[in-house]
Order: sequence, then structure tokens, then C-alpha cells
Amino acid sequence: MRVFFIYSLILMLACNESELYKNCCGGLDQHINDWVWIPSSYSPNGDGLNDVFRVVPKRINNDSIAIQEAWGLEVRDYKDQLIYEQDSLYNGGSIPWNFIDGDGKRALGNLEISYLIKDHDGVAHAIRYEVCSFTCQDLEDKKIEIDFSRCRFEDMLDPKNGFVAPTNEPICP
Repeated sequence: MRVFFIYSLILMLACNESELYKNCCGGLDQHINDWVWIPSSYSPNGDGLNDVFRVVPKRINNDSIAIQEAWGLEVRDYKDQLIYEQDSLYNGGSIPWNFIDGDGKRALGNLEISYLIKDHDGVAHAIRYEVCSFTCQDLEDKKIEIDFSRCRFEDMLDPKNGFVAPTNEPICP
């Protein structure tokens, strides 16, 4: 009986770790809206590239952007636990989040991001989507592979034209 319990515990932990990154970089259609560009992937590893979450407004024309303000960030982990909150995200410029959760740990895996925006006409909208936050070390430690061809990183983004550039993010081996 004791051996069965230990085996079940190990199996349960392994399944939970695979859920952590389930569908990472998937579901790109959920990232389409009229107001902000939404990268699907971040790598908060401290190299200065795709390390922070920020709101990136779409451009309406050369002189104006699609939002006035963004606020009320809530971040939930793959277990639907609230792990981080931030009041202001955008007010004439982005106010980034560095993927450190409320307990001071790096937030990794599939994360649900939600916040509110005020569009250029002053109308409020709720924005909600998933992003994938990973480090190559964490993927290697957990023996998890991600289809990086589906990932969209912030460094691929042109604010007027969308995700048009190749990423400079080193792809994990």
C-alpha cells in the first residue's frame, strides 16, 4: 500500500508539471483584438529580451494609438490561482511587470492575463488571454518541449503592422 501511495504521488506531480506548460504558445486566435498587440510568449530569464509583460497599444495612424489607459492587471497560474495584481499598466506609456509573483517567485508556465483598457473613444473593455512564460532551464529541468514556431514574442512586434519581424529570442535546445 505504501509503495502504491508513493507511486501515485510521483505520477500526480509529473502530471501537474506537464499541465504547467500545456498548450504553451497555442491558441493564437485568442490574441486578436482592436486595441492592443498581444505577444503569446515571454522568457523572463534576465537577458533583457522578452523579459517583461507590458501593454503595447495598436496604432490607429501615425499620430494616435488605440487606447488611453490600461489598469487592473490580474495574473492567474494554470491552477487558476491569483498570483499577481497591479493597478496601473498604461497611462501614456507602459508600466511593465517583470514576471515576479506576489510571493517573490518567477511566474512560469501558462498564465491567464486580464486587465481593463479605455479605448481612444473613452469606452472601457475587458481584455483576457493566456501567455506562456518560460525559461530554457525550467523546460530542461521538467523535460518539457514547446512548439516554438507558434510563439509570438514582443521583439517580433512592429506597433503599426503587428508581428512581422523574426524573434531574437534564442530557442531552447
